[in-house]
Amino acid sequence: MVSSIYDLINYYSPAIITIETPVVVRNPQVQRSLTMIFGTVYGKCIHDNIDFQELRPTEWRKLIDSGKKPRKREELKEWSKQRVKDLFELDVNDDVSDAVLIG
Repeated sequence: MVSSIYDLINYYSPAIITIETPVVVRNPQVQRSLTMIFGTVYGKCIHDNIDFQELRPTEWRKLIDSGKKPRKREELKEWSKQRVKDLFELDVNDDVSDAVLIG
């Protein structure tokens, strides 16, 4: 996975990378994986002198829409997908919609 992340960053050569700060999850294995991905991206940014920005989920969602948002995880997934559909006319899954909105 680390090599794939490095390859993507090398291929696109971004000037800045914005990533969602890992939140505490109930599953320790998922938490470790998210932390490793975060550290991989952060380390690559330092090594390649790429601007790095991290945002908490509430921070990037506030930047997209200042209105009231759902609080439950499943409702937030649907909100994200609908915002991408409304803004960009894209019909994507919740992981892709979050990435689009963070970007």
